[in-house]
Amino acid sequence: MKYKEINISKLYNFIKEIKQKETIYKRELLNENELINENEEYTIAFYGMQSHGKSSAIESITDIYIPQGNNTVTLCPLKLVIRNSIKNSIEESVTIKYENDEEIESIRIEDIGDKVAEYQNRLKEKYRDELSEDDSVTLFDEVIEVEVHRGDYPNLTIYDLPGITLNNYKIQDHSERISRKYLMNEKTTVFLVITAGDEMDNMRSVQLMKEIPNYKKKFIPVISKSDMLNENNVNSIVNQVKNLELKNKPYFIVNKYGEYKNLSNEDMKKKEMNILNGISSLKNDPNVNLGTKKLIDNLINIEIKNLFKTLSNVNAKLEKNINLCNRKLTNFQNNKDNNKPEDARSTIHELINEFSREIIKKTKMLECNEEGLPRKNLIIYKIKLNFRECIKDVKTKMNKLLTKEFCNKVTNNIIQNNADNISIVGDGIPFNLLLTEEIENIFEVDIKNSIDTVYNIMYDDITSFIDDFFKDYPYLKDEINYFFEEYAMEKKNAVIKFYKELKTLNSNRISTYNSDLIIKHNYLVKEINSCLLEGSIDIYKSNNDLNVDDEYTDNDNTQYEETEYVNNNDSTYSFGEETDYVNNNDSTYSFGEETDYMNNNDSTDKFGKKILKRNNKNTKNSILFIKCLVNYENDKIFKKKEYNECIGRNKVALSLDKILNFDDKLYDNNTISFIDEYAFVPGFQYIKKDNLDKFKEHIKNGSIEIKTANIVVQMLSYIEIMLNRVLDMIFMSAETNLYDKLIDNDMIGYIKSKIGSNDLPRLLEMPQKQAEEKLKLENKLKEFKELKKKYDELNINTK
Repeated sequence: MKYKEINISKLYNFIKEIKQKETIYKRELLNENELINENEEYTIAFYGMQSHGKSSAIESITDIYIPQGNNTVTLCPLKLVIRNSIKNSIEESVTIKYENDEEIESIRIEDIGDKVAEYQNRLKEKYRDELSEDDSVTLFDEVIEVEVHRGDYPNLTIYDLPGITLNNYKIQDHSERISRKYLMNEKTTVFLVITAGDEMDNMRSVQLMKEIPNYKKKFIPVISKSDMLNENNVNSIVNQVKNLELKNKPYFIVNKYGEYKNLSNEDMKKKEMNILNGISSLKNDPNVNLGTKKLIDNLINIEIKNLFKTLSNVNAKLEKNINLCNRKLTNFQNNKDNNKPEDARSTIHELINEFSREIIKKTKMLECNEEGLPRKNLIIYKIKLNFRECIKDVKTKMNKLLTKEFCNKVTNNIIQNNADNISIVGDGIPFNLLLTEEIENIFEVDIKNSIDTVYNIMYDDITSFIDDFFKDYPYLKDEINYFFEEYAMEKKNAVIKFYKELKTLNSNRISTYNSDLIIKHNYLVKEINSCLLEGSIDIYKSNNDLNVDDEYTDNDNTQYEETEYVNNNDSTYSFGEETDYVNNNDSTYSFGEETDYMNNNDSTDKFGKKILKRNNKNTKNSILFIKCLVNYENDKIFKKKEYNECIGRNKVALSLDKILNFDDKLYDNNTISFIDEYAFVPGFQYIKKDNLDKFKEHIKNGSIEIKTANIVVQMLSYIEIMLNRVLDMIFMSAETNLYDKLIDNDMIGYIKSKIGSNDLPRLLEMPQKQAEEKLKLENKLKEFKELKKKYDELNINTK
């Protein structure tokens, strides 16, 4: 047979050469971008129902007998590689193998059918242990590849897929899964083989086809066994094909079977055309293709187009690999100009300067991929999140002050020994003596561990970058790593030294002028009094006669000037003993015990009125105090909601849903859970609910004195502010020394100053292993360039 086709033998040989080289590349782990991936090859597949003539149609096309019959004969995909031996200038030959195996067996062309059956049986034996007794017939996903070099035959590569069967649900499911793998590949052209005379809409092969994306363009219908058609039924078949709405014209062929089995290919094609031309409606229909010869011509055209598409991908990947090799080779230093110490020093300083620019980018800018997505978080995020954990660990230890053991310590050292009744406010309390042990305990481990963690984060990240940046200069890399560790340890010791001095200073003097002290103190007192004075609060809520805005008068209707107690800027709310509100400028508001007013020096006739006025004032102040507690309870509801929903911060938004859905990446995962473990007290962090509840209970049952409780609350307020101050200073020192100074010019200058002046060229030498890698890379680049040259020549000759 003579076929007018482009000489593509060199293209096949070129692709074969590439595949052979890629086998070597994979073995040597050199190739990062495969030139030809099996999933990227453009292929042709024959697909259809079982016994619909796929295999006999392929036999008509290739003149090669392959197993066929009425039952399940094709047990796995069969890949037929047909090559024109005359144009390829090679001897005729036939080989068979499993597609992914390297072992090849040479066979005779007349034995192809038997050998395919034998290889299918080998698969049965191979997977025998995985098959059940019911699996008398099963399918396999492995591909049997038969390559035929024979005379003047068309150059084609065809996959014969197992037919879809409805006789066994297991085989049907397996055949559909195998077929779907090829049908879903956008690079596969599919010939849908349908027996003339069958109802197409009911065929499972047609139903499955319609599930494939872009099937109307992808599938080409082939009507096999067309000798069964006549003028009476042909229009029905043609209309059914039209109803499939496929873009490609159908091919009507007559299979080489039955009475035509022994005809030669030439005689068979003559017989076929006589049959098809004898059906006038087919012969005169411009929308159909008649005969196997037209089908072969189309297959050849598709094969050629597929080859050029594959080669186009190969060309793009060749260029990519060449560029990749060139980039890698530029990373290998050329040591010929660095034999002198001054030249080596100049090269080393240039490298360190480039390293300095890159390390700042790495640590202070997000590394993103091509879509702009960060590859990992900024290193400063890790540091800040670690600090938040440290705050939690440190402040949780404050809860020890709420225990009965510590309250007994306060009672024994302040309350009972205060024989002269010294005012227990402000600096009058010997915080330094009572809290030294607690402060040392709070600072003992956690902050030191946090400093270590921050150091380790920075050290690991930067040394990893040093290893990567100087990977082509291993001796220089070791030297820089050594001096960086020396510098980093120096900065870490500076932070630890500052921390120890700060801890000692705050243990000796625990005081603050922070104006938030009173606010924090009052919030915590209100939280406790809301529990202790629950009954009084309920009475206030239910008694409408207690109006705090009423004016108070004496019996003769004389009005007295109201004194403003609430707006005293230096006042705090307390619980416990009664305080003289009029004369104490540093007063706290409370109620409960009777105050001795009989010591008043005013002995005039108006003494009784003075007492009445004083009592009226105290009554009003008590109501004010209760009202403050009620307002606190209401305010706390909103503040708690704000902390839980908004993470303690209000947020800018154009609608409410934007506020509630605000995604704060840095903090949301570390928000305090006020509902479970910790009590919500505005101004305080990490007060444990269990500790606070027990503290309230001890006050109620009298096991902790009222005066002691007031002192402990004041201590907690002082410590909360003091810890904020100390932690801020420590963390600022850590950020400065263990973040900024580990990537700034001081670090670079330190390393430059430490790099020795002797034997500098040695730092730039390439080790033996690296030299071998460079040689492999150079050889690989040479081969890629040779392949690119061959491709360019093929492109010219085949246009």
